[in-house]
Amino acid sequence: MAAEQTGQLNVGDAILSVNGEDLRNSTHDEAVKALKRAGRIVELEVKHMHEVTPYFRRAIGMESIACSADLSWPVNTSTLGDLGSSSNEAKCLGDTADRSGPGSGPGIVPLRLAHLCRGLTLPDVNGCCFELHSPDGRRSCLLRAPDPQEARTWFDALHARMKVLSDNYLAELNSLLPPTQELKRLDWLVELRVSGPIPFTDLTDQGAGNDMGMSNEVTSTMVHTTWKPVFAALSDRDLLLYDTAPTTKEEWANPSQAHPLIATRLVRLDSKNSVNERSIAQSPSLIPQPPGDMLIFSTRTGSKNGVEAHTFAVSTAEDLNSWCTAIVDGGHAAVAAAREVVITCRWQQQDCRLTLHYDNGITLSLRQPMNDYAPQSIRSPISNQVIWRFPYERLRSTADDGRNLLWIDFGADGEFELDMLGCPKPVVFILHNMLSAKVARRGLST
Repeated sequence: MAAEQTGQLNVGDAILSVNGEDLRNSTHDEAVKALKRAGRIVELEVKHMHEVTPYFRRAIGMESIACSADLSWPVNTSTLGDLGSSSNEAKCLGDTADRSGPGSGPGIVPLRLAHLCRGLTLPDVNGCCFELHSPDGRRSCLLRAPDPQEARTWFDALHARMKVLSDNYLAELNSLLPPTQELKRLDWLVELRVSGPIPFTDLTDQGAGNDMGMSNEVTSTMVHTTWKPVFAALSDRDLLLYDTAPTTKEEWANPSQAHPLIATRLVRLDSKNSVNERSIAQSPSLIPQPPGDMLIFSTRTGSKNGVEAHTFAVSTAEDLNSWCTAIVDGGHAAVAAAREVVITCRWQQQDCRLTLHYDNGITLSLRQPMNDYAPQSIRSPISNQVIWRFPYERLRSTADDGRNLLWIDFGADGEFELDMLGCPKPVVFILHNMLSAKVARRGLST
C-alpha cells in the first residue's frame, strides 16, 4: 500500500481521519470505502500502534476483545497458594506484569492456564488471527499475523509452550493433592451450548440393535447454539468441568459439573458432523461447525435424569487424540477399580439385586430389604439366592425405555425384563464400559 511505502505507518496503526473525514466511530468497511474515494492525494490523521485505543467499533463481537495498547492482564500470584504452594514462576511473572502498567507498552500476557484458540470470538476468515483469553475469562486479546503461515507458526509455538506449562502445573498440583484425588489431565476445551426448546432426543440407547418397537422420533424445533470456553479436568473417577480455570482449593472442590467416568462413554465425530451413535446421527443439524478449524468429540453420561451429552472442540489433532484416549482409558480404569456394581431392581414382582461383576458377568439375586444392613453372618439365606447368572459372552443385546425398564437378552437362555426403579441409563452405560474394558484388556479394538 502507498501508506506503507511512506515508512511512517505500520500494521496496526489507527487511521483517525481521511482528508478531514472523521473515522473514529466508523466500522472497518466504512473506513475502507473512505480510503477508496479519497483520490490521488490523501491526508491521513493517524495514531500509532503503541498509543492506539479502541477508536473503531467493529461490527461483530468487539465488546469481548481487549483492544488497547496494554494487552497484558494481571497474573494471579495466588495460584495454588491456598493449596499450600508458593510458585516462583508465578511470583516472577507477577512482578514483571506489575511493572508494565497502562502506557508502558504492550506488556506481558501470562500463558499459564490461559486459553489459546482460533475463531472463537471473532470469525477468522483469512486464517491470520488467534486469540488468548485469561484464566478467569475476563480479559482477552486478538493477535493478527501478516499471513496464515505466520499465524500457524505462532499458534503452534504458543500451543507447544502452553502444553509444557500445563503439564508442569498438573505435576505441581498433584504433589499437593492426596493420591486418591490426583488429576490425569487438564486443559481448556470449547463446548457447544444449546438454548431454546430442544427435545430430549435420547429415549433409547440400544445395545446390539434390539429396538423393542420403541420410537426415536425427533421433533424439529428452533434452537440457538453457541460455542463457549470450558475448563476441563480428568480425575481417576470424574470428568470435571469449570466455567473458569480454578486456582484455589475451594474452586477446585466446586466444579460446575462432574460426570462419573464409570458411566461415561466417548462419541467420536467425523468431519461431516455425523456421529457414531444412531440417536445423534439422526439429527446432525444439531451439531454446528466448531470455531475455526477445531476438531470435535462428544461425551455421553448415563444419569438418573437420562443421558447427559456434551460436545467439545479442541484445536489440534494431538489434543483430540489425547482427550479421547484419556476419557476411554479413564472409563476402563473406573470399572476395573470398582470390580462390582450392585443395583436394586424388581423382577416378576420380586425385590432383586442386579450385579455387574468385572470378571464374573451378570447376576440377578433375590434381596431381603429387612436384612440389607444386617451382619453377613445373620443375613437370611434368601437374600443371597441367585436367580440367574450369565457370563458376558452370553449377552446378546440390551434395550431400555429411558424411564425404568431394562431388557437383557441372553439369546437361547432367554430375555429378561427388569424394573430398575428409576432411569436405567446408568446401568446401561456401566455395562457398556464393562464390556469395552474387557475387550480392551484382551488387546482388541473397541
